[in-house]
Amino acid sequence: MVAMVCDGRAVPICTSVIASKTVHSAGVETVSDYRRRGLGVQGVAGWSRTVQASGARPFYATTFDNIASQRLAARRGLSLVGRSSLSRVRPAKRDRCST
Repeated sequence: MVAMVCDGRAVPICTSVIASKTVHSAGVETVSDYRRRGLGVQGVAGWSRTVQASGARPFYATTFDNIASQRLAARRGLSLVGRSSLSRVRPAKRDRCST
């Protein structure tokens, strides 16, 4: 976990939300009063260095609707490696007959 302290508060915080020995995926949160100042970008950069120093590869993922996170990734110079989509599967209809 990497945190930057501003005005006595930890803003932002970046940590590995999913981790294995070889790959860590970032999760970052910035206190709302401190957003749009580049602090999230700096937090992710610090987290990335820490992950690389451990011998693992840092990975940053975001959702299609999280524009702020996409902008953070772009400001870090990260490249898109893929897209995915999720589908909701409806449960099968149950037979009303009892056995």
